[in-house]
Amino acid sequence: MWLLKKITGKYLVKKVPDKPQFKYIKLFEEVFDDASIDWANIYLNSLKKPSKRFSKKKWKENYVKAEWSSLYYTRTVKEFANTLFCNDDAYAEWIPFFMWKTYFKMRELVENGEKDHLMRNVLNEMNPMHEMIYLQLLKQKGFKLKEAGRQK
Repeated sequence: MWLLKKITGKYLVKKVPDKPQFKYIKLFEEVFDDASIDWANIYLNSLKKPSKRFSKKKWKENYVKAEWSSLYYTRTVKEFANTLFCNDDAYAEWIPFFMWKTYFKMRELVENGEKDHLMRNVLNEMNPMHEMIYLQLLKQKGFKLKEAGRQK
């Protein structure tokens, strides 16, 4: 990914232009950025010692500036996708299909009662015993959850 970015760097779309034909690409960019920052704030923070955790504001700063981190790679993937979407009409027309399908599938999950997501956050590889416990917890109801995000 680093080599590809080095080669295409000056041609990458880092910020989607504010043009009517890019409405869904702009929406994709906004959702991707927000999701990446929320993921870092909730998931990546949970893997740190409490004294080493960042605020959401700090994660936002890291998302924009980060080099050689998880946020750098997620941001780079977004830039590759935006470059493809902005430079090829076929893919610019694909993104609304993707966004609408995602919306309807997620809405269907919520309508069927799935409102919570049990995060899988383990510092290293999850061992088989922890994997079995995690899978059992997914099947159970009635345990206390800590709300990390909210669907609006």
